[in-house]
Amino acid sequence: MSMTMHTQILYGQVLTDLKDFLKNNELEQAKTVLTDTEHLHPLSAENVVFQRYKARYKI
Repeated sequence: MSMTMHTQILYGQVLTDLKDFLKNNELEQAKTVLTDTEHLHPLSAENVVFQRYKARYKI
């Protein structure tokens, strides 16, 4: 349960940063946030971690 709460807080922070950067038209900073957090596991299986896993194991 604590991992779920930690993940929700983390994603909330990431999305808040993205929202602020996009609102202020700071696209390079938004891209940096996306690059720095691409390894995180969102609720969807469509992310860079799962894509690499699928590619590695040819799923």
